[in-house]
Amino acid sequence: ANPEDAASGYGLFTKEKVQEGELLYSIPWDLIITPENDDYKAASFSCGTTRTLIQEAKKGKESSFYPYLRLFEEWDRYKAPLIEDWTEHGKDLLETITGTRLPPQNWRDKGYWLQEWRNYCDGGSDELSEKAAMFVETRAEDALLVPLFDMSNHANGNAVNVVLEIGHLEYFDGLAHRDIEAGEQLNHSY
Repeated sequence: ANPEDAASGYGLFTKEKVQEGELLYSIPWDLIITPENDDYKAASFSCGTTRTLIQEAKKGKESSFYPYLRLFEEWDRYKAPLIEDWTEHGKDLLETITGTRLPPQNWRDKGYWLQEWRNYCDGGSDELSEKAAMFVETRAEDALLVPLFDMSNHANGNAVNVVLEIGHLEYFDGLAHRDIEAGEQLNHSY
């Protein structure tokens, strides 16, 4: 958000005013990491996408996704942890703020998502497999790892200004959901 301050966070911002319905970005399908069977419907865990990411990460610089995989190589799940990795005090505060237990109901359990990877997907417990599983869980849109898109942040209400149009095996587009002012952050709803 502020290139002079690494602690300010990351996101996508407009440089000029954008009209409702205008195309903000279009990501070609061949740049998206998808499940090996191209079935990208939302599930409790994106097993196929995680397996594809592991395969591509093992290829290293030989992978056609290597420019995006550099982000994966540098990624540290504890710098932007899932709720399950928060302290108990942090989890209590979240419940106080929301007034409810958020789904999934087991989010308080340490290692919930890794257990989903291991049990639901029959996934490995080696370092690469676990890192890939958590990367997919924190960054995927349904079961797609989409470069550029995964830098946009979540919002609710009027702060949502991006709507997605996904053409299976063709494109992944972000359109202006409303008029967007110059300098405004792009937000979609997870």
